[in-house]
Amino acid sequence: MSINYYLICISIIVFILSYFGTKYMVQLMPKLKIMAIPESRSNHMLPTPVGGGVAIISSTIIGLCLLSTIIQIDVYVIQIILLSLPLVLISFIDDVKNISIFIRLVLHITVSICAIMLIPSNNLIFNGLFPYTTDRIFASLLLAWFINCYNFMDGIDGMAGCETIHISISILLLNLITHTLSISFNYLNVFIILSSCGFLIWNWHPARIFMGDTGSITLGFILGCTLLHIASKGLFLQALLIPLYYILDAGITMVRRLITKQNIFKAHSEHFFQQAVRRGLSHATVVKKVILLNLVLLLLTLISVIIKL
Repeated sequence: MSINYYLICISIIVFILSYFGTKYMVQLMPKLKIMAIPESRSNHMLPTPVGGGVAIISSTIIGLCLLSTIIQIDVYVIQIILLSLPLVLISFIDDVKNISIFIRLVLHITVSICAIMLIPSNNLIFNGLFPYTTDRIFASLLLAWFINCYNFMDGIDGMAGCETIHISISILLLNLITHTLSISFNYLNVFIILSSCGFLIWNWHPARIFMGDTGSITLGFILGCTLLHIASKGLFLQALLIPLYYILDAGITMVRRLITKQNIFKAHSEHFFQQAVRRGLSHATVVKKVILLNLVLLLLTLISVIIKL
């Protein structure tokens, strides 16, 4: 049988594992009392299970493990996945029982530094704007920020799942055009797309489960690493355009909170998409508008790279 046949089979397995894995978490988490309880800042009305990200991450990793039996996986992809495992563990514990922000930040910065140092030293991430050491320091801090940005932006039903699908599709199409990264990244993003789709069926409004830190933190790290790897290949603009909505919404909100002397690490409901929900728009309507915006960003990304070529 051809490799394509096995790839299709593995892809189907990844989707099925994510779908039924999420369904299992929907049933399990209430029994374990791992629930998001509505608060004044919350955008949901009922207690909702947390931890759907476990199904996304585990099904993606299983897909890669199955894939490794028929092709050789890029070492950098393996290294990213291995570095993400401590994040999976600490984030799941945080979903169950809050861990101090200091411990989480130390871990986020540590794995970010490790991930950035894996990028070949002759590849500068900011296109030579800074010398090597400054380039790596800024990139590590940017990755640590993006990890937390991804977490903070997981604020309404369907948002993080749809953003993950957008970023992975964009990376996949960009790589099919430019061949900037190894083919292993294509498979990684296909598995992330399929596992996110399996999860999104349960997370679409009204959500029956939330992604939780396990999903948002880990996906933020994996996708952030991939985007910075793309940037290090001379495609910084394209790597910036793909997640631009998340970057602008999270960045502007953070600056506004700094100006008003609010704690930027404290959970809130001040992002633009959250404000839209509080003004009366449904979760689904807001997410659909963000999807349209992301389609524009995808189009701009592809146009910019075609012009560059």
